[in-house]
Amino acid sequence: MRKIRLSLGAQRLRRATVVPPPASGHDQTAVARVCGVSRQLVGQWCEGVSVPSIEHAVQLRDLLAIDPAEWATMADTVAP
Repeated sequence: MRKIRLSLGAQRLRRATVVPPPASGHDQTAVARVCGVSRQLVGQWCEGVSVPSIEHAVQLRDLLAIDPAEWATMADTVAP
C-alpha cells in the first residue's frame, strides 16, 4: 500500500461520503447538492486535488462537522 498526504478535512470527507453506505448518510452527490457544486468537485476535495472555498468549508462544517481548519492540516493516509 502506498501512502499519500491528504488534509484531515479531505480524509474526513472521504470517510463521510464513501459508498456503500456513507457513514454520514450523505453521498458525494448529496454533499454537492447542499454546497451547490458538482459531484466531481466534491470528489476533487476528497482526493485532495482541490480544497473547498471558505463558504463551502462552512457548509461542510454544518453538514458533516468537518472543522474548516482541518482543510489546512496535512496527514498521511493509505491510498485506496
